[in-house]
Amino acid sequence: MRESELEKDVCQALEQVTHSEIDLNLVELEMINNVIVEGKEDTLTFVPPFMHIPTKDQLIQSMREALKKVDAFIEVDIMFAEMNQEGCAAFMKMTSEFWRG
Repeated sequence: MRESELEKDVCQALEQVTHSEIDLNLVELEMINNVIVEGKEDTLTFVPPFMHIPTKDQLIQSMREALKKVDAFIEVDIMFAEMNQEGCAAFMKMTSEFWRG
């Protein structure tokens, strides 16, 4: 299925959401997966390295704000899944390379 123009805009908006402590966006960090924009049931999966990260609420709010810039009426259901071991190892490597602190 072809990606809709709205879905492209949503993905581009999510690429602007950066991690507050790491100099990469959430897409580069592989923290956003399965973006589906179909008009009625829009969803994405937020995949942190562990479920109880301190910046979780801030990152979710930043995603919602970015999406509202694309379409003020968009309602995206954000699902959650924890990174697998391989993804977590890659995330930690990127963290050490791009840490802002």
